[in-house]
Amino acid sequence: MRLSFAFAVLALVCAESELTFEDTTGECSITKNGNVLSVSGSGACSMTDKLTGTDGTTMDVVAEIKSIKDRLTAVEDRQDELHPVVVYRPVVVQPISSNPTSLQMLRDICPAGYDLVDVQDADHIKWLEQQAKIQAPNMCTEQNGIALGWDFSAGGTSNTYKSFMDPTRDITKYFNTLRANDGWTSGDHHTAQSGQHMAGLGGWPNYWPDVCNTPGLSDWPFTSHDCKGSRCNGYVMCEQPAFNPVTLVAATGTLSTLASYQGLCTAISKNLVSVQSAAHIRWLVTQSRNQQPSACSHAAGIPLGYDYNNNNSYQDLMDSSRDITPFFTELVSIDGYTGEHAGFQSGQAFAGIKGWPQYWSDTCTNPGLADWPAGSPGGDCHSHGTGSCTSFVICE
Repeated sequence: MRLSFAFAVLALVCAESELTFEDTTGECSITKNGNVLSVSGSGACSMTDKLTGTDGTTMDVVAEIKSIKDRLTAVEDRQDELHPVVVYRPVVVQPISSNPTSLQMLRDICPAGYDLVDVQDADHIKWLEQQAKIQAPNMCTEQNGIALGWDFSAGGTSNTYKSFMDPTRDITKYFNTLRANDGWTSGDHHTAQSGQHMAGLGGWPNYWPDVCNTPGLSDWPFTSHDCKGSRCNGYVMCEQPAFNPVTLVAATGTLSTLASYQGLCTAISKNLVSVQSAAHIRWLVTQSRNQQPSACSHAAGIPLGYDYNNNNSYQDLMDSSRDITPFFTELVSIDGYTGEHAGFQSGQAFAGIKGWPQYWSDTCTNPGLADWPAGSPGGDCHSHGTGSCTSFVICE
């Protein structure tokens, strides 16, 4: 066996009697001191597999090295268990140039492919605070903040803040942990004030004092409330969810069947989107608006589900066995999505993001869901306008 090195050490700290094993040329040696195994010398070592030490003990070099490596690996694995490494998704801090007046408008500020940050725990908020100061160093001296959670109750009166991506998950407890255990006592997110839908990193001086060295958390409404220039939002934090990238394709040609819709995606070597969750739909709404700004004012919709059984329940476009109607229900009941997909009307096989004004009202700021029949361009669209009932399809 040949070992080539000038000096190397494999070690586990444990002191025992020292033994030295020399190679056949005398140019280098292996010293074993308990679990410390070191090799030294001026040139390449030429050794047999088994060496005899100064006290007559025989050492199997290969087996000894493997044993020590195995024990090192076990120690490293144990360290990983005791001190797991948490990796958060990269974020982009986007400045807000105009005052958003709805949650959807807040989402729309994120770049294509991104959505609002999904807070995981109190340590995540600490990490986000550091990212905010790196990417937007002026934010901590400005009189506005960065929202991390949303009060989904009517009128913003519950003083309980949920994840942007999962309204069933309360993140208020993370704010409370930082306030109680980490000295984040600046701010007033814990006091109930009606209409304050947003809570997060509060940037104005009275909530982030001491030249940004002491972070704070607060809640605020869309406008006024002692914020700089009557605007409480300074930035949004955006991240890329683990969803497949999507492409919007204009609905052209004769579209009378689900297969014809799939054909639009097949033409670009993709499939119709497969909806995974309510959070996925929120993200798809934002991607639709980013890629095709006209989608929300178009007198037609973007299909997300198909009623295979004509019973007003909607399944995945790519999997007829998977019901996605509960995702629609969540968006209506929690997010306030408008629309009439829940009302049964025979023959309305498609359901999804609906664009005509009464279902995506307020200049496209509040998304809606509806169902509609198959139709081709040029035909009447369910008495809600002219043209196709479908404006775009989403492919992935």
